[in-house]
Amino acid sequence: MRMRSTLIALSLGVAVLSLVSSTTAAAATNSRPIDITPDEMEVWYVMPDHNAVGVIGAQGVNENTLITEISVMQEPWCLAVHPSNGEVWVACKRADAIVVIDAATKTAIDTIPDLGFDTYGVAFNAAGTKAAVTASGSDQAFIVDVSTRTIDATISLYRRPHGIAWADNARFYVSTLLFVDVSNTRVTKVFQDTSSIWQKQEILVLQDGNIFAPGAGYPSCIISLNIQPAPADTFLILPATHINTLDGHLVGGALEATDITTSVLRPVNIRKDQSGFTEMSQTYKSSIVGTPTSGPIATEFHGGRMFVPNISSGDITVLSGNIKTAVEDTVIRCGEGPLGAVVAPTLERIFVHNWLSRDITVISTAADTVVTTVTAATWEPYSASVLNGKQLFFSSRGDLSIDNRHSCHSCHVFGTADGRDWDFSQFGAHKRATPDMRAIALTGAHNWTASMDEMQDHEFGIRDLQFGPGLIAGTPNPKLGPPNAGMSANLDDLAAFMATQTLRSDTPTLGPGEPLSATADSGRALFFDPVVGCAGCHAPPYFTDSNLGNNPFVIHDVGTAAIGDTLGAPGFDTPSLMGVWDTGPYFHHHAANSIKQTISPTALNPNDLHGVTSILNSDEIDFIVEYVKTIGGYEQLPTGVEDASPSRPVSNAMLGRAAPNPFHRSTSIDFSITNGPADVLIEVYNVAGRQVRTLLNRSMTRGTHVVGWDSRNDAGQDVGNGIYFARLYVNGEEQGSRKMTILR
Repeated sequence: MRMRSTLIALSLGVAVLSLVSSTTAAAATNSRPIDITPDEMEVWYVMPDHNAVGVIGAQGVNENTLITEISVMQEPWCLAVHPSNGEVWVACKRADAIVVIDAATKTAIDTIPDLGFDTYGVAFNAAGTKAAVTASGSDQAFIVDVSTRTIDATISLYRRPHGIAWADNARFYVSTLLFVDVSNTRVTKVFQDTSSIWQKQEILVLQDGNIFAPGAGYPSCIISLNIQPAPADTFLILPATHINTLDGHLVGGALEATDITTSVLRPVNIRKDQSGFTEMSQTYKSSIVGTPTSGPIATEFHGGRMFVPNISSGDITVLSGNIKTAVEDTVIRCGEGPLGAVVAPTLERIFVHNWLSRDITVISTAADTVVTTVTAATWEPYSASVLNGKQLFFSSRGDLSIDNRHSCHSCHVFGTADGRDWDFSQFGAHKRATPDMRAIALTGAHNWTASMDEMQDHEFGIRDLQFGPGLIAGTPNPKLGPPNAGMSANLDDLAAFMATQTLRSDTPTLGPGEPLSATADSGRALFFDPVVGCAGCHAPPYFTDSNLGNNPFVIHDVGTAAIGDTLGAPGFDTPSLMGVWDTGPYFHHHAANSIKQTISPTALNPNDLHGVTSILNSDEIDFIVEYVKTIGGYEQLPTGVEDASPSRPVSNAMLGRAAPNPFHRSTSIDFSITNGPADVLIEVYNVAGRQVRTLLNRSMTRGTHVVGWDSRNDAGQDVGNGIYFARLYVNGEEQGSRKMTILR
């Protein structure tokens, strides 16, 4: 069981305003990155890049002024202001915890730890008696008793739960960030039954499968959800991006600029708990019937209107009427990367949280005009180039797309992937899964067929997939040709940001410093067994043999290329296994729904081309799967996130285990080289420190290799029983040793 430290170091803000007490505004009942106190005096918001929350004044002496910033734990993405007790609860994703802050003193007063893995959303019910919390990495929801701060119930949910919307004090709905099922999306209802037991019910949200119709596709990137106010409160609204992964040349269509992605609002009828064909027909497609936007991420309601922040186009769409009768009133430009918004009803104001321009846009809901912009942070964790690159990654504006419709984030959701495979046959490829961007600086080639060798080659994605003019003026250099680095300052900044993307070093099945379970340890031995061959391609430390230093790249034919896939026929670049528990489905065409399917001796592993697993039984395959799910990443960013060079381990190599060990006659030792080619020396020493045998002394390429020892010395004579040590030297420096025991 994973255990978490409950210690937290907090820098304290300055208390300025009095304790929240009034109940003028209704309590927010959905998870959100920005919230307002019940008396409408203060606006609170998260700062994920700063590991902090901020507070600005909404009225009074501190109106439209930054009051304080409060340090919390890693990556706060949502917060909830309690309707009456003066507390603010902050969900900190990488800490797997809730930080409880006293709103009056602006200080942290408690931590609620061990809330799954990747704790994301938090929201109070209207009575303030319960809080719902989502953990996106462990696929869970927690119901927490507010008075005792203890967990009442834990509910297992569908993949990657995020947003929360309470319908009443005993019922809430949970959104799913990504949907890997071909046919349907899911929303989950969590409710108390007549015996007060918490239950769940899944609601299917149909994909708009008419691939040739405008705005078709399936809803992706559902961060937030909200329930329309009465009398239209039978509808739950899902702000989403339709991604049209079914279209393309393989079905006689084409990916086109106007409908490769579409901004939509999808309704779910919570009176009937369904979202069938009727509800699908009521989908509001803002990029089709209104002003083109990109990345609707939240909804707010006020005065019979709906306000929709768009994270990529950097604006907020204002609609009159409910989801059935919605008509666009206007689109208001705000800042970069708006994460959400909150209404102050009596003030006739809406506050928009611009995550990436580090400010809050204050808009008059009466006049639909910007009142002012408030600075939201007094310091910046990123260099100017990395921050600019991050803004470009999430933006659909300017040269990045056509009509503000698409961004890198549209498919690489928050730097990850959309969980779907696309028909790229019109670009000379075939079915291609969207690769995860995390740790891309460490893991070699940047696409499945290794046709790009630098970050700046993603200029072609901007031109081909986002249909933008691109960031390079004129014609870029061809992929794998002369560098595109240095041809555009903005493109170099985008590359600098991409190089900072990291993965957690722990996983849902292996916490920091924990040993492998017995079965995972058995799986590790099989993974590194040279006969099985997993580590031959998925070589530590990055669990891939892909290497930007090699051109042409190392590719492998694993028997999965489809007929007609001319680019994939020679083979595919090896994807990293870092964080693989979070990146399914698997393979370049997403044909494997689980890790087990990728290595089982089936049609997806023909003739043992993807590892010699036909010699293994079902339990042994399960052991490998359990080990692979423990493989995390590297959390360290480039130094201070100030430069774009990837952070690498100090060691240039790793010496693996000897197997078998103890042994009778011979054993094999695996080792990996991080940066090759390199001069490698492996020697065997006895317990007296005398050199017995030189096993290897030559230049080796990057990757995992195996060397054997037949228990003889350099003279060809058998050595005696006892303990021996294999030592690995790379470029003259010792990298480690392993103990071996001979028993005859």
